[in-house]
Amino acid sequence: MPFTLKSQQWMVILCVLPFLTPQVSAQRFLVERPAGWEAKVQADMVRTDLERAMADALGHGHGVEHSRLLQIRGYLSTLFQSLPKNSHGRIERSMVRYALHRYFAERYGITVKGLEPTKFKHTSQGHVGAQILLDNVPAYAEAVLEGRFANHGFGLEDSVVMAASLEQLVLGSGTWALQKAYNLQNFTTSASLPRESFEELLNAYVLQWLVGDAADIDSEEFRNTSNRALIEESVPQWIQIRDFARGEVDRLEHERQNGNPFVSETQYNLKDAQNVVRSITAGFGHWWEPTCQEIKGNLLAEQDASNAGRVRLSAFYRRNIQKGEWRFGESEAYLRELGVLDDTSSWRGPQVIIPNYMQSSSNCIITSTYYHVCCINECEALLKQVEDGIKAPVATPSEVLEIVKNMTAMEVDRPGLHTSLSQQISRIAETHDGKVPLHGRLFAQWMHYAFPQECPFPYRGAKARTPAEFGDDHIASEEEMRRHVKEGKRSESQRQSNGIVEEDEEERWSQWVHEEELLADYVDLQPPMVPGTTCLFILAMVLGAVALSFRGISLNLFMSSGAKKDTFGMSVKHHLV
Repeated sequence: MPFTLKSQQWMVILCVLPFLTPQVSAQRFLVERPAGWEAKVQADMVRTDLERAMADALGHGHGVEHSRLLQIRGYLSTLFQSLPKNSHGRIERSMVRYALHRYFAERYGITVKGLEPTKFKHTSQGHVGAQILLDNVPAYAEAVLEGRFANHGFGLEDSVVMAASLEQLVLGSGTWALQKAYNLQNFTTSASLPRESFEELLNAYVLQWLVGDAADIDSEEFRNTSNRALIEESVPQWIQIRDFARGEVDRLEHERQNGNPFVSETQYNLKDAQNVVRSITAGFGHWWEPTCQEIKGNLLAEQDASNAGRVRLSAFYRRNIQKGEWRFGESEAYLRELGVLDDTSSWRGPQVIIPNYMQSSSNCIITSTYYHVCCINECEALLKQVEDGIKAPVATPSEVLEIVKNMTAMEVDRPGLHTSLSQQISRIAETHDGKVPLHGRLFAQWMHYAFPQECPFPYRGAKARTPAEFGDDHIASEEEMRRHVKEGKRSESQRQSNGIVEEDEEERWSQWVHEEELLADYVDLQPPMVPGTTCLFILAMVLGAVALSFRGISLNLFMSSGAKKDTFGMSVKHHLV
């Protein structure tokens, strides 16, 4: 039977939902927060944390070590080369968000709220913390940096400072859950704890961390030893997660000894707890990734010989019903909203796009005030290889193809693949006067077809609501799943009777939509202004405007009723942010 939630249980561990067992309720040790709690508390909390993090990053207080800043700079400097710049050689605010997202995703396996790539961004208005970050982090950093770059964009060093600030914010954001853990165990923050008690404290912290901001843990129920079995059943991998946290205590102990086995501290204080919590936050994303790869492996086992990175919805549900894979139980409506389904094949029926499913909100494990821990986007590592090879925001089709064909994830035995990829990237270049922008929707779409099992399809209109936000219908009923399985069998029989073996290469591109959306304005794509014509052009525009005004005609007539136009009558490309 698939896992279902009763209406009273919306506060059950939100991001652990896909990993819970079908029979167990965690309601006994969770307490729902009052309605509107997040909106009332987060604004002040986020503002305070931002101020503290920025002060630390700029050197006030303890500051950030110079070596750490150099490490951040080392990553961002390579990425910075490939990002589109404005006329001042700086990047726009949208690209700052993108660069910071890439940094945290690669370094920690974390998605910071408000920095998500827009095609997967969270659209719920209930996440005040996310909206504050989205609106205020770059602006706040800009203000603290004395507004020197308000009109000209951001340079590499500015981005490094903001990355360091957010790093302080994210890694130090476990304070609230840690305080709750002390309360749950009836410990005071001034106490020195022996190892056993310290580990119990961390158990309480990790459980509250997994629960997230939607609920509190009932202290009496938590301390009831008879409920420990309930916790282990509610979180199937609880033992492994607990051991991961204990491993971070071992790491702390090793650092204390500094290589001297005869030095041993048996007491742990609040500072030690804070250090371990930072380590847990920093390492959990990459530690959890093998579980994500296990999920992906189960999906890959269900795809057909086309290796197109898709699994028929009927096969998706069949694995749930017949093979007991209870993770694959999201309803068709929920999958469709997440941007996971491909409906373009008339004889395959709806298909689950594997990398889109892996990146969906239903596969997140942690949701905190400031970040998510979800499955790692494998495509970003592939894109980094392209960026490292190009070292510029745009490239020619031949430059891209030369790099991509040598990448290890490329399928070499797919008939017609390289011809199709060459044709489509040439189409992208035709849209941009012979150049291919690396950070736009069309190139992301092209990367999906080049690496269909790693790169998500940039699904337009997708929403990233969590299961609880979608509602009770996020889980498919057994009747719905069996209906899809039955339809899949009937479709397969018809396909075989009609002699259909496989779709051709052209049909594989049926989901392609040739509409561009760029992450920022590309100076590299703007036609150069002919010297000496600027003043004449402006004068002509002014005279034209005056003439129109005398005739009582609004300047709005310059705007087409169809495609959006800029002042000069040229088509404006849509932006992702």
